[in-house]
Amino acid sequence: MGECVDIRREGRIATVVMHRKGLNSIAPDLMEELGAAFMELGNDPEVRAVVLASEYPKYFSVGVDPVSYTHLRAHETGRN
Repeated sequence: MGECVDIRREGRIATVVMHRKGLNSIAPDLMEELGAAFMELGNDPEVRAVVLASEYPKYFSVGVDPVSYTHLRAHETGRN
């Protein structure tokens, strides 16, 4: 599907698999692709269940990528 997310289907079950560099750190690119994947699957009447998974065997996600969101903090505090 994209650089961060793939959709795999098996019957009525769909699996959204994250594979973003940086061990699936949460960043705008991952969030955008996850949103698109869930919208696609939510509009598919054949899908009855969705599983969110990680391509990395030892990590689901390391959490928020603070570097990707520094512009938000600067905007909130009024600093640029």
